[in-house]
Amino acid sequence: MIPEIKFGRDFGGLVNYLIDQRDHEVLDIRGVSSIDMAAQEMALVASMARRAKSVVMHCSLSAAIEDGQLAATDWRQIVDEIDSEFDLRNHQRVIVRHKDKDYDHVHIFWCTVNPDTGQTPPKQLFLAKGVKVAGLGDFALTPKQAASLAKDQTVRGSFNRHALYRLQNFCRRFERKLGLRRLRTPREMAADRMSRQSRGPSGSQTHRAERTGSPLLLERAPAIRSALDEPDWPRAQRRLAAIGIGLRPAFRSSKTNGDKVVGLILFDLTDPQNSIKASQLDGDGRRYGLVQIEKRRKSGTPTLGEWWPTAAATVPAPESATDIDETSIRDDFEAYRARCLHQRREASVRRKQLKEQYAKDRKAVAKALMEKRRQQAQSLAASARRAFYAYFSTHVRGPRMAKLDGELRNALRALRLPRVMQWHEFIAQRPMASQSVTDRNVASQTNASLRIDRPIAKSPRLAQSDQKGSSNVKPMDRVEPVPAEANDLEWLIALQRQRSGPGR
Repeated sequence: MIPEIKFGRDFGGLVNYLIDQRDHEVLDIRGVSSIDMAAQEMALVASMARRAKSVVMHCSLSAAIEDGQLAATDWRQIVDEIDSEFDLRNHQRVIVRHKDKDYDHVHIFWCTVNPDTGQTPPKQLFLAKGVKVAGLGDFALTPKQAASLAKDQTVRGSFNRHALYRLQNFCRRFERKLGLRRLRTPREMAADRMSRQSRGPSGSQTHRAERTGSPLLLERAPAIRSALDEPDWPRAQRRLAAIGIGLRPAFRSSKTNGDKVVGLILFDLTDPQNSIKASQLDGDGRRYGLVQIEKRRKSGTPTLGEWWPTAAATVPAPESATDIDETSIRDDFEAYRARCLHQRREASVRRKQLKEQYAKDRKAVAKALMEKRRQQAQSLAASARRAFYAYFSTHVRGPRMAKLDGELRNALRALRLPRVMQWHEFIAQRPMASQSVTDRNVASQTNASLRIDRPIAKSPRLAQSDQKGSSNVKPMDRVEPVPAEANDLEWLIALQRQRSGPGR
């Protein structure tokens, strides 16, 4: 079971994310009248705590495919225990199961503000940093556990302190309890790394390699480890540069101490965004985090924080061993992605202009319609105006506004661009290798449907608004005339009364 947790400040997209156009099942709601009203009711409670920064707690729990579909009672039991762990027992919550994946998973949203007190959960006790006690440390301490420890062994923290770490250990406990597929706890993973089972690439690193074609750095792990075992940082940097790897410190900023070196990042010199933490190299009985590397060095050797300010900011990349054809393909791919980025920026600017002009047009049309309604209602008796207003809103104002909305949707739809190809897709659509490199055009060869250099279409009405304030059409001229039958006020009132039924 894999958990994810996020905290937020508003409930704006809650219902849209949970149920709109998604195959779902509502497993439980608490403290709200319905799933449709959950966002508004949670926001109302959250408004009582004006200083609270994280009023939304969103947790997703995903079971393994081989575990099948868990019973609703099992999911509710799991969420009830999460309530207890984070002290959210009386808080509003919704539990929704999504059925759009091969694996069973649920989403839980909490309002972290208590509807009775108007406050977020109080601080909880945790083990202090560096304190290790058998059987403790994975969760918040209970009052009984805290009473058995000295005061300097505990520390108070917010209810969501180390939230993901606690959820991971929580899921391991439920895997054993329900007989689900077991994953390793963070402690078990650390133990495995020290017993020659090194950590593999993360999912995001694998996905990035597929998308960009950049090789995984962990494929060169033995050579990188050998370079980091050098007796000082200058030698380590030179050996890393020889295999196309650069290094840089990871900083943590604070108001009192400024920037502090807290880790080591390794990256590909030809693609600096392709990077890993040095601790991912742990294995073969050795650890390669920054602290562990410097512990193995002789005393007096400059640390990374001492050496880095005087070190060369960059190291020249080694000459590429790839042939000219592979290099040209890589250049074409980067040029293709740059064009994609440029056209997306242009489309974004155009969308913003359209929305701004649409808002002005809509306001002007609405104002003109209201004036027309006022003028026509002046000749009516006071008792007949309500029926006239209802008819005008339904048959005149509504269709006019719907037409404006449709024009904007069509204009925005015309600005949609094709999805950017990933590296493996780009390679698959390349022409035959025997063709000249100069004849290889990324967007116009074998897959014409993937072209991105088509002109951006404009709505006929909104095309005149390229520049801010360029529209010269007066608001009154844009109002469509009221249907002829609507000018007959007696007929209009009679029709509205007939539709309203008796008693109205």
